[in-house]
Amino acid sequence: LGENAIAVRTKAMKCLSEVVAVDPSILARLDMQRGVHGRLMDNSTSV
Repeated sequence: LGENAIAVRTKAMKCLSEVVAVDPSILARLDMQRGVHGRLMDNSTSV
């Protein structure tokens, strides 16, 4: 999620959403919360 390329960050978020659909408890992890929060604040509208 910390990758510089927008396309890679976008794909990472899509993959994460698929993982969360199967196991929502993954979002209980602090490192996951930080990563998602950082991407929600991303300047790119694609991410």
